[in-house]
Amino acid sequence: MDSSVLDKKIRHDLKQLNAPYKVNETYIKLKSQWMYLYFVADSEENTIDFYLSKSRYKQTLFRTFLNLT
Repeated sequence: MDSSVLDKKIRHDLKQLNAPYKVNETYIKLKSQWMYLYFVADSEENTIDFYLSKSRYKQTLFRTFLNLT
């Protein structure tokens, strides 16, 4: 399963933003390949958005999640 398929499967279940929120980072193995999973969770721990990457992109991550507000 690649990131676009994962995105399509999960995106419809994401909830509206309930501020305050936090960005979490974890390193996961997906189809025998290690990847970085970043996700935004609100105060009730609902996932708001996520970003899956082969490498660690801090600048891209912040630009992506900056559009949440």
